[in-house]
Amino acid sequence: MKLASITTCNLASLLLVTLAGWATPIPVGTGTNHAEVVINFSDGGYYEFEVSFDDPGSTGIDLLDRIETETSLTTLRTDFGGSLGIAIDEIRFMGHADTTDFDTSFEYWNYWTRDTPMDPWGPSVAGASSRIVPDGGSDGWVFSLFEAQPPMVPEPSAMGLMALGWLGLMAYRRWR
Repeated sequence: MKLASITTCNLASLLLVTLAGWATPIPVGTGTNHAEVVINFSDGGYYEFEVSFDDPGSTGIDLLDRIETETSLTTLRTDFGGSLGIAIDEIRFMGHADTTDFDTSFEYWNYWTRDTPMDPWGPSVAGASSRIVPDGGSDGWVFSLFEAQPPMVPEPSAMGLMALGWLGLMAYRRWR
């Protein structure tokens, strides 16, 4: 009985630490406008940044610039100039790295956007250097094949409900 209680407490602690990590975006910048930037690496690494800024004309590239300035995230880029804009060739952060290499694979950094958190994700019709990010908007970078899925953004409230349900089930099983 004691071993089961200790195991349940350990699992609950692990679950709550995991939820806290997923539910807490990394704050970057200052300003009255806020946007979410989500980065999904091919190895499952996932990071969410809450970027604050004042310039209402900020682009997706401006948000990445701000993140690079204030964190250890780095990017490699190709500037095609004119209307073709800037392509992200590589993103590195916290031991994760993915690099576009069309010679060996068709994986690359896909750029996804949404104007509000309630909108569905969609592939961007403009490049990150052209898209003006609205206050409350979201940019997502996913390293994958051409048929990429939208960025993975967990809902903390749904995950919290799952945790509470799991803990309730454990308590019920213990007392019956």
